[in-house]
Amino acid sequence: DAGNLNNVYSGSVVTSAEFARAVRDAFVLHYLDTNELSGQIQATSPVTGDTYSLSCEDNGQFVTCSGGNNAVVYIS
Repeated sequence: DAGNLNNVYSGSVVTSAEFARAVRDAFVLHYLDTNELSGQIQATSPVTGDTYSLSCEDNGQFVTCSGGNNAVVYIS
């Protein structure tokens, strides 16, 4: 269900819930800055402490962000 970018889901077994939330927060900042639902973001993992680049794409129902070490995050 659409949730005004408040819903976040891990899309792979290597994506921690903590990192998924960090990606969501970085994506929301991107959206607020650009008013774009697709683009490149950077997010820092609270688990590893490393910063990863992710590509985010809107499909009209939800945004999929992927990158880093095979991370996948869904945002709706």
